[in-house]
Order: sequence, then C-alpha cells, then structure tokens
Amino acid sequence: MVLYLAYYTVNAVAILLTFSHWRNEPNSLRYQWIYLLANLSSELYINQGPVKVDYTYVYNIIVIIECIFYGWLVGSQYRSMYARRVTYVSVGLFVILGFVNLILLNSLLSYNYYFLLRCFLFIIITGWYYYELYTSQSITLVTSLPSFWICSGFFIFCMGSFFVMGLYALIRHEDQALADMLYVAIIPSLNIVLYTSYIAATLCNRAKHNS
Repeated sequence: MVLYLAYYTVNAVAILLTFSHWRNEPNSLRYQWIYLLANLSSELYINQGPVKVDYTYVYNIIVIIECIFYGWLVGSQYRSMYARRVTYVSVGLFVILGFVNLILLNSLLSYNYYFLLRCFLFIIITGWYYYELYTSQSITLVTSLPSFWICSGFFIFCMGSFFVMGLYALIRHEDQALADMLYVAIIPSLNIVLYTSYIAATLCNRAKHNS
C-alpha cells in the first residue's frame, strides 16, 4: 500500500511539473502530461472501482496511449530519418494491433503478451536512441537532455517488467502468495522509477532555460 501511495504521489508530481512547464518543453515533451494524467486517472479508476470487474480494457487503452506518446518522443530524437520512419511505422502498427485486440476483447492477444510485446518494442527503440547518443559528436553531457531521463526510465521499467513477468510465471506454480507479494512490491517500484524520470526531465529542461 505504501509503494502504491508513493507511485501515485510521484505520478501526480510529474503531472503538475510537466503541465506547469509545458510551454518551455520541446514539441515531443510538451504534451507528455496528457499521458501521465491518463495513466493516473486509470489507476485511480481501477482501484476505486468494483473488485470483480475486469479492467483489462482500461490497461489496453493506457498502453495504446503510452505507445503514441513514447513513440513520438523517441522518434523525434533520432538523427536517422530511416530509424525515425521505422519507429513511427512500428509504433503505428502496434497501436492498430492494440485497437483490434481491444475490439475483439483480447481474443487476439492476451493483455500480458501485449504488454510484454510493448516492452520489447520500447527496449528496441530506446536501444537505438542510446546508440545514437553514443555515436553523437555534438553531445557532451547526456544527463543534460530531458529525453535521456525519460528514455532511461522506460528502459528500466521495460527491462524490469520482463524480469517480473518471467519470475511471476516461474514462481506462481510453486507459491502463489510469494509470487503475488513480489509482483506487488516490484511493479510499483518500477513505476516510481518511470515517473521520477519525467520529474527529472522537466527539472533538467527548466535548469537549461534558467541558465
């Protein structure tokens, strides 16, 4: 419960900061607060709603929104136009798959597989972002880039999610209670890291404007 409260608090702070400084943000960061607000609203809606209701459709919608905003953010940072086009096409196809899956009530692909597929896609496009940073001759301090913080937050979140999902599937057949405990402990922690990265990105961008 404490971790979830911390997660909601960090998410709310990220919304306030990104919204209050949206005029100073680059185009790809300017409207990230919309995704953050949608995510927090969905989490509160699910946790305050009836326990026996299936909320998978809500998670599917959030993943679609997340793909649109993160794909736009990462793609806009690429120097390579080819990589940018490939990223936008890949994200677009993934969003279409999400809508089809949503309409078919997850009969095409279960939410867990759709979630992991999203993580795999994000790891690939973030890896290319890191590659371009590594080979860039004009960037001397990557921590001064707002996009670096958000991309790092998503990279940690997606890598951690792969680990958690695999560990959960391995342990639950032996000890369901332990599997649930690990899931409840690690997933909110990964979310805290992710939304803290938005706070760091906003503060980083504000520091650049104030300097």
